[in-house]
Amino acid sequence: SVAAISRANSTISLTGCVAGAAWSSGDYIAWDDGNTRRLHMVVAATTANASGAVTVTVEPAPPEAAAASLPVAAIIEKASAEMVVLQATVPWTVAGQPSASFQAVQVLRPNAA
Repeated sequence: SVAAISRANSTISLTGCVAGAAWSSGDYIAWDDGNTRRLHMVVAATTANASGAVTVTVEPAPPEAAAASLPVAAIIEKASAEMVVLQATVPWTVAGQPSASFQAVQVLRPNAA
């Protein structure tokens, strides 16, 4: 569960993890905050303590205050978010190419008052 957030420290504190669970740079964590799903990438490796608690440093920094009451369920398997693909300034094609790339941004809705 997401137990606490700190925008100033760019951290999310989790509880209920398996003791010794390892978090690596590049792992993702998502959580539902009011009417928005927030997706954050872990930027520093860390490990859950014997009580199953861990504080992870993430990007982007979490919001200053959560719209949803904490704790909330953390999504660590197949973490996801609503994204919008940015329109390319130059059209691109993938004919004959095994992959393509694009840029997208996370949709963050205003929290309900």
